[in-house]
Amino acid sequence: MSENRQPRQSWAFGCLLKFLAIPLGIGLLFLGIHLAESQVLPPLGFIFFGLAIGLGNLFWRIGRKHMATGGEEALSGDSRPPILYLRSFADDKTVYLEEEQLAGVFGPAGPFVAIGRPGERLPQLGAARLYVADEDWQDRVLELMQRAQLVVLFGGETPGLGWELRQLRLHVDPHRVVFLVPHSEASYEKFRSLMLQAGFGAPAWPSEKERKHATFVAGLIRFGSDWTPRFVPLPKAVGKGIAYEADPRFGGTGRVWAAMRMVGKDIGIRTASVPISVVRPIYLLFRGAMVLMGWLTVLAIALLVIAYFLGFIPL
Repeated sequence: MSENRQPRQSWAFGCLLKFLAIPLGIGLLFLGIHLAESQVLPPLGFIFFGLAIGLGNLFWRIGRKHMATGGEEALSGDSRPPILYLRSFADDKTVYLEEEQLAGVFGPAGPFVAIGRPGERLPQLGAARLYVADEDWQDRVLELMQRAQLVVLFGGETPGLGWELRQLRLHVDPHRVVFLVPHSEASYEKFRSLMLQAGFGAPAWPSEKERKHATFVAGLIRFGSDWTPRFVPLPKAVGKGIAYEADPRFGGTGRVWAAMRMVGKDIGIRTASVPISVVRPIYLLFRGAMVLMGWLTVLAIALLVIAYFLGFIPL
């Protein structure tokens, strides 16, 4: 019998990391400014600019993972039917930003849960993770499917996902099932093969026009009452006044959020409004500056190495 191992989270350590993230980032940023203005070590200034962003973001995200609510706690603390997220574990690092959008948009609807990867040290951000033994996961997934007010599945290619597709076809109202289409045609064709094996109809790979606003998700597949599938393109997400296109939380896109808002409205699930990114212009400028400084750092280091080997810089 396999062991049901839980991640080793520490709420206090998570608080500490989040507390340190901001002063660490600001401190490294000012150190970078000081070094960039110096006449001796300006290239190091650009390096510290990058460290300010990278380490600050890393501390913040790890802190959030330590403080994340577990799936059992989310279900026991909320009597409403859950929203179930299904995917291959291998896709966790591919669509993690989109998963965070799903968690945000379905926050008002009820607990948003997923089965956690066995043995992971910390849970991914997004859906609250449930950790079950290998011999119990199918029973738990089936029980959650039958209770769920919505099942969202990201298209993958593993045998476990094939089993989940077959159970969806047997036990869930088709109006309450949404598939997220992977962004590459090769990945979609493998997922499409699983769909056909499970008895689903499967749309052809969408046209370039239909994928105009694709991210790591090319679009949605929704179903009629007889399981007839249709492809739904992602919309261009727009908030009131400022286009929601570059919020730092979502890596430049709120389109999955906006698409799921339409799904929720269609089936009567309460969803959160698309956030208005008032920091968008600042974020875009800052991100562009960081990219520029990164390339300048590489150029400066290359010039220093060349100058050293040509003898312009003595030991």
